[in-house]
Amino acid sequence: MSSLREIYASVPATTCKGLCTDQCTVIPIAKVEREAIEKLTGRRVKTLPQVDNLVMRTADDGSCRYLRRGRCSIYQVRPLICRLYGAAVGLECQHGCRPVAGLLSRDAAGDLIGRLMQLRSER
Repeated sequence: MSSLREIYASVPATTCKGLCTDQCTVIPIAKVEREAIEKLTGRRVKTLPQVDNLVMRTADDGSCRYLRRGRCSIYQVRPLICRLYGAAVGLECQHGCRPVAGLLSRDAAGDLIGRLMQLRSER
């Protein structure tokens, strides 16, 4: 079985210009991602229950609660969907940030999401 670290490592690295913070809004996360964020921050992640996954609650202005002064305060454990932004077909960065190796196909991104949803707690 894959680990969270292996799944994250499968996303091609993208050099971010830091201009896409308007995309940091409603974020779907897996339970193992929630646990990683809670471990890093020492605080419970506030979520809205969904059918098969969780969605992090946003701040009062609709932005991600972990966005601080235009930067991600949980960058090292940011959820897969955040990592896929700018790195996968259908999630292209509007500011031109792209992985050197090229974008992941929709199928490859979907496979990573499927593997993520199958993970069990890493605690």
